[in-house]
Amino acid sequence: SLKYMKEAVDLCSDCTDRVKYLLKAGQVASAAGAHGQSRSFANQVLQVEPSNGEALILIGNAIAASASGCAEPEVWGPNWLAYDYYQRAKSLDPGVADKASERMAACAARFPEQAKAFFHQLSEGQSFQVTCGGWNESTTVRVRK
Repeated sequence: SLKYMKEAVDLCSDCTDRVKYLLKAGQVASAAGAHGQSRSFANQVLQVEPSNGEALILIGNAIAASASGCAEPEVWGPNWLAYDYYQRAKSLDPGVADKASERMAACAARFPEQAKAFFHQLSEGQSFQVTCGGWNESTTVRVRK
């Protein structure tokens, strides 16, 4: 069905439902494990609607899902980065605030304890480059409270 969603997006280059199709294509790609494609669709939404919380949540979901293939301490990076995207969605789009808060709580539950972060020479507030999952973005180290 991802193939058909891509076709719908391509056929709807100037139509009023393009954002809706892009979001749906991103959700289908995410469900299929194609996290890079999911992010690409979401980024296309953000080019048109920079404050679209659903697109930001979609990116956060793709990033968070990629954490499972990482080892410590890299495994924490996608959760920290996804948290950033959920936080941004919550602040920009009140319509997704509850959903974003739920996702933020899920990410926070996977943050390392302070002692574990310290063992890996990481401290709260420190900058961290997320490379696991191919994201290559900077985020902030957070520890479980």
